[in-house]
Amino acid sequence: MKFSWELTEDGAQYATIIAQSTGVVLRLVIEKIPDSEFWDWVVWQDEATSSTTQGGKEQSLPAAITAAENAAKNSMPGNRNQSG
Repeated sequence: MKFSWELTEDGAQYATIIAQSTGVVLRLVIEKIPDSEFWDWVVWQDEATSSTTQGGKEQSLPAAITAAENAAKNSMPGNRNQSG
């Protein structure tokens, strides 16, 4: 799965992933927490319940990207690592 990250004018990073087999759309967003050295990340599935939302806080942008990408991979339907 390839992630193509885009940068917004306010410095947030975002990506959209579509599972080709099912058409499920996942959104990923990473933002710097104001007045902090941490980065906030969130992954959610379009038109899904809040139980499919995952997020966290990391100390660097590369760590936040890795965490968000791993969460997205594990959230894809049919992924054997998916919990729930």
